[in-house]
Amino acid sequence: MTTNPKASMLERAARAVAIASNAETAARASIGQEPFVNDGHRAVARAVLEAVRTPSDKMVRAGDAWRTHCSDTDSLWQEMAQAALYPEDYPGSEATFEAVDHAEAN
Repeated sequence: MTTNPKASMLERAARAVAIASNAETAARASIGQEPFVNDGHRAVARAVLEAVRTPSDKMVRAGDAWRTHCSDTDSLWQEMAQAALYPEDYPGSEATFEAVDHAEAN
């Protein structure tokens, strides 16, 4: 799925909801046609964004660890989102987080 980086986060999320919830919409998107996004999709997307407004501890720790290596906001956001989507698979999570904890304690 290609996303328009100029679209709002809410519209991008609503588009993802529309594609995930309807095979015909997913098929349209797969051939490059714009999927139909309605107010119901936007409501679900808004609910999800409200639910994840406050980052999890793992996301914060991933962001803290990432900031020590890079100041690029786009990369930081992507790293935090990755930790939110796949907390159990976050690469090097425990070792990285232990290093952050150690640095903060000293």
